[in-house]
Amino acid sequence: MRNSLWYQAVYQGTGLTIELAGCFDGQDVFQIREIVATMYARGFSQVILDFDKVVSLGDEGLLVLYQSYDLARRSNRQFGIINPSPDVLQLLKQTQSERIIYTGESRV
Repeated sequence: MRNSLWYQAVYQGTGLTIELAGCFDGQDVFQIREIVATMYARGFSQVILDFDKVVSLGDEGLLVLYQSYDLARRSNRQFGIINPSPDVLQLLKQTQSERIIYTGESRV
């Protein structure tokens, strides 16, 4: 079950938090990108991915994070992740991707 990913959406006004668990890698992550795009098209101003239960971040997952971040930036919306594990945080730092971590400030 290496590429198993579970998610649940929690709506908060014009924001959405997607709680994730498992491996943020493989083909499953592209569904998350589509959800992010759909939520922005429906008028949501913010999408946050909660990585509290994400055990690993792979190449496909990193690509989806970049694409979602770029879509938010171009749409004047907010996007980011919260609660990354130490391993995920280290990978984000190694790839100079810390800007994807949501801090409550404008991300665009």
